[in-house]
Amino acid sequence: MIRMALISFVFFILGGMAALILISVLVSFDDENNYEFPLNSVAFLNTDACPNSNPNDLVGKWEGKKELGNGRHQIWSVDRASDGTFIIHAQFVDSTGEYRVRESGLWSYSHCLYSTIINNIDGEPALYQEVYRVKKVTLDEMSYTNFRTGRSFNLERSSN
Repeated sequence: MIRMALISFVFFILGGMAALILISVLVSFDDENNYEFPLNSVAFLNTDACPNSNPNDLVGKWEGKKELGNGRHQIWSVDRASDGTFIIHAQFVDSTGEYRVRESGLWSYSHCLYSTIINNIDGEPALYQEVYRVKKVTLDEMSYTNFRTGRSFNLERSSN
């Protein structure tokens, strides 16, 4: 019995060390490719009360626009269905032209957390997950901040 406990403890410690090694390798890789973001984004630092909204308040078509500077901007629409699926149509515009993308997947909302799993981009299989800190939800407006990147998004309910 003691031997099993000792073996389990050793595997637990070694498993934890392996996880730390993997994390440090991933962090090094991320540093090289600028994929790592600090955990002090606006989403993490926000201590405001969570909007008390029903997930059904997010269902429907929403639109947003974001100025990115230097003549660049992004326009998007999000169509969230009550079955937990969504479709995003986004357009990125800069001096070289425009780029359009269509993403689809699953969404959920609970308290301050709005989550998406993107499983299709322009008709190709994909797998991305994003989690956002919801700042505001009304019948006509929604705003949230990405925990990973710190980027904020403001949307208005579409009349279309």
